[in-house]
Amino acid sequence: MVSLMKHVQTSADKIRGQDVVLLLGGTGAGKSTSVLYLAGCQLCSEIVRGRTHYFAYNPPSDLKSVTVSAFMQSHTKALNAVPVQWYVSPGGPLQSIALCDSPGFDDTEGVETDIANAYGIIEAMKGCRSVRLVVLVSFRNIGDRAEGICKLSHTLVRLFRRIDSCLDSLTYVWTKMDIESQRYNAVHEILKEKLEQLNANEKNNRDFVMLLTDMVKKTASGAVVINPLDSGSRQDVIQHIMHSSPCREPQTAFRVFATDSAMNELQVQLNKVSDSIVNALERFDISLLTYKLEQLQIVTKFIDVPAATRSERCTLDSIRQKVNGILDEFCAQMDRCLEVDCHSVKNNLDTCQQRLK
Repeated sequence: MVSLMKHVQTSADKIRGQDVVLLLGGTGAGKSTSVLYLAGCQLCSEIVRGRTHYFAYNPPSDLKSVTVSAFMQSHTKALNAVPVQWYVSPGGPLQSIALCDSPGFDDTEGVETDIANAYGIIEAMKGCRSVRLVVLVSFRNIGDRAEGICKLSHTLVRLFRRIDSCLDSLTYVWTKMDIESQRYNAVHEILKEKLEQLNANEKNNRDFVMLLTDMVKKTASGAVVINPLDSGSRQDVIQHIMHSSPCREPQTAFRVFATDSAMNELQVQLNKVSDSIVNALERFDISLLTYKLEQLQIVTKFIDVPAATRSERCTLDSIRQKVNGILDEFCAQMDRCLEVDCHSVKNNLDTCQQRLK
């Protein structure tokens, strides 16, 4: 996880000072495919193991780093930015933006990737001039009772320090939606029904309710849908995204976020590192102690969450207690040695005096 954190930190430099559109969503929502689509690539489809797989035909060199997995395992391991040109108005001048692909929530590579990229995304956003967020949702993953969209929403609200100040920067884009569902605006009906049937716990979650309400509002006149083979609607989708209000203070708008499973695993990993540090200290294994302590400090520096800070504080307290105990024992031994030496010197002096007589 530490090596991943160092890697994703370098990704932030690529988009520093730029106007950015960041695609967020679960693994398999189609973020990489959507990046290729919005960037102007010609997409083709094929059937792989019963699934429709989209791929770019002869993509330009700056888009070859964006790869799409034909299987359940995600290919996107870190933040990846590509330049995109869009027309401010029909026939008007072109404007450049950085379109950012990101690893999915609950990434298939495990919670270490999930946590490291949560940090990397936030650090990257802090250095941008402006940020627009595109929440990409697979229609297939909404769930019969909207449980999929609820899980995604609970993760998203952790991204913002104050979600009410960032709702205008959010655009919801839907993928893998059939024509009939688009025609009857099924997304809006599902979201509206869920909002009307929230349980007590959900109603008490103010940020969750605000986000779900925003989804209902923004799908009222129809959902924004990406069909990778329909290149004619590409500029319409980009226009829709770019007409949202940018978040102009990304330095303070976002916070490090991760899924529940990732945060639980983080606590487990922190406990293991702390135990390793204590054991290394007991064995006086200074090289291992230094290595593990550096790991803990890197995690604490990069991930500003109570669990990491608490683990570092408790571990340092244990080290101080152990070192103080060692110093106290050393001083006690020195005192005993000095007492023995003093008695020996006195006896020698007495012997010399007797002989001189």
